[in-house]
Amino acid sequence: MYKFLKNTIYDIYNILKKDIGIIKNNKIIIAFGETKNINFIKEIIHKETNFKLEEGEIAKEYSYKKLNLNDAENYFAFIKGTNKESLNYLNIIINLIFKLFKTKDLTNEKEEFIKKMLKKNIFYDELVSLSKEYEINLDKKSLAILIENFEYNTSELVSILKKNLIQDVNFIINLNYKNIVIVKLIDENFNEDEFFKKLNEKIENIRKNLKIKINIGAGSVVENLKNIHKSFEESKIALEINKIFNEINKITNYNKLNIKILIYNMPKGICEKYLKEILNNKKIKNLNKETLFTINKFFENNLNISETSRKLFIHRNTLVYRLEKIKRIIGLDLKNFEDATKFKLALLIDEYLNFITGKEVKN
Repeated sequence: MYKFLKNTIYDIYNILKKDIGIIKNNKIIIAFGETKNINFIKEIIHKETNFKLEEGEIAKEYSYKKLNLNDAENYFAFIKGTNKESLNYLNIIINLIFKLFKTKDLTNEKEEFIKKMLKKNIFYDELVSLSKEYEINLDKKSLAILIENFEYNTSELVSILKKNLIQDVNFIINLNYKNIVIVKLIDENFNEDEFFKKLNEKIENIRKNLKIKINIGAGSVVENLKNIHKSFEESKIALEINKIFNEINKITNYNKLNIKILIYNMPKGICEKYLKEILNNKKIKNLNKETLFTINKFFENNLNISETSRKLFIHRNTLVYRLEKIKRIIGLDLKNFEDATKFKLALLIDEYLNFITGKEVKN
């Protein structure tokens, strides 16, 4: 709103060349055309004006009249002069501002407001004032979803997402040259699993059509929009964990990271110690691709030998032979639940260490 009023007043001033401006009812000058008189007008406003009336005079030099733009704030337009001509100009200015306000697009201002909330870069008074102005309910539950765009024009991707997701989410914001934030305000009928299933399908269709790679992390639901920054911070962690465990191109929910979030928060030294103890100094990277593929399929099928062999198109006995061979190499029997759990954790920790070691090398 401030930006709109300032730009409008400056444009009108450049045409009329008359002392004009906008004041809030707390006596703050929002915009003033003639900058050389700014100190004088500030002084007389603070001394003599109470804005108890819809219109009136300031120090018998300026005429003012209320701007009925919205219910959130009271604004007054003023002009130098108290004669009929000045009042006519003031009425023209008010009517023009009102018409421009009615036709102006508030989308960008709303998105800037949400950006400030995501970054927790907003004072409480401004938060309350702008939420009323933009008719945004701060008490609604909400969540944030962060998209990292690797190879497509981000502005164009935002436009495509808005076109396809307009009925599913409330805000889709271009955060910077590669990141997009989606904010969802949640109503009583919200089903989280259904929402993410539908959203994932739509985003996946967009990704496939554009033939691009994107990384998506979602924060958990927060109790109100005032705490959306918490969900946003979680979405950033989910995004990072996606990279660590190579799960790009699908939405990863922070509250479903389970063991991965524990590993993410484990000190590097403890991770290294765990691998040494479990694998007896053997390296996972020494296992060939076929062996690792077999292990992952075995885990995917919940340690079910029959189902895994069917998915691998091999005989059951062949899979058992492979598992026995793996037992000799790593010293763990993956048919045993406890040993399988230990090795699954070792695989995840190994991925995590490889990732952070790579980051350290780059830095």
